[in-house]
Amino acid sequence: MLREALELQILEQDPEAAAGVLGTGVSEHGATEVAQVLLEATAVALRRMVSITDEAFDLAELLTQLALDGAVPEHRLELLTEILTAAAATAGGIRP
Repeated sequence: MLREALELQILEQDPEAAAGVLGTGVSEHGATEVAQVLLEATAVALRRMVSITDEAFDLAELLTQLALDGAVPEHRLELLTEILTAAAATAGGIRP
């Protein structure tokens, strides 16, 4: 499910279909399970990014860019902020 959602979001640039896949996952497995998988995947991605780039990102700037690019709907920025903060904490990068 996660792989399919990421492929739809990143490769096919179809965020609505990606959200639909995640919505189906929530209805089949529950919100907690889907959130845990997303948090773990995000934490791994953040760890890899830091180890490769050794670069820090300003969260506000990143969210602004994602909204401007159309990657994240503006009404979902608060949720993404919480997810990224929790993932960074899980990855050991910050403390929430």
